Amino acid sequence: MCGRFKRHSKFWDRIFEILSMTAPAPDVSGGDEIRPTDLYPIIGARPEGYALGPARWSLIPRSHTGPVKAFKLATFNARIETAATSKVFATPWRKRHCLIPADAFWEWSGDKGQKQKWQITRADNHPLMFAGLWDRSETADGPVTSFTILTRPAGEDMAPIHTREPVILHPDQWRGWLDLNPLPGLTEPAPISTFRTQAIPPEPRTGSLL
Repeated sequence: MCGRFKRHSKFWDRIFEILSMTAPAPDVSGGDEIRPTDLYPIIGARPEGYALGPARWSLIPRSHTGPVKAFKLATFNARIETAATSKVFATPWRKRHCLIPADAFWEWSGDKGQKQKWQITRADNHPLMFAGLWDRSETADGPVTSFTILTRPAGEDMAPIHTREPVILHPDQWRGWLDLNPLPGLTEPAPISTFRTQAIPPEPRTGSLL
């Protein structure tokens, strides 16, 4: 699963060039670590072309019209193997795909109380582009655009850390994904050496022992 990722800070111009987008790059100020329920810019398809807009990470389906806090399901990730048949994700799977750029993501391994934090980037130093789904709900708190990141079984790079990995797309797949075209092989784990994993040292404890 992917429960934290690092805000994308580079290559926005290249992303916009590949997708023929003309809007200015988003403001990338703020904290690097994006968590579920945070707002983050995603790329989706509109009648006038591809566009960038803010969305809440953790998908709220169109069918939910109550308060945001009343929706209790954990929907920041969606399994690609079952998204097409899920009550929450089936309609976005058919109609509303998105791209989520990131510089890295984080996972944890080990026993409770002794967790090791890992930072994962692409081994070729290119930005990560997660495959996602989005939806828009008219909630009791107002309209909410939200998204989820698709995951698949972990490949050899990720398996020592976690059983799942996010679905990442290469530039030649971006348009096809946004245009709802079938893309073969997305359920297959990433080839070996796709990801670079780096152990993050624990933060030093603060405070006096006296």
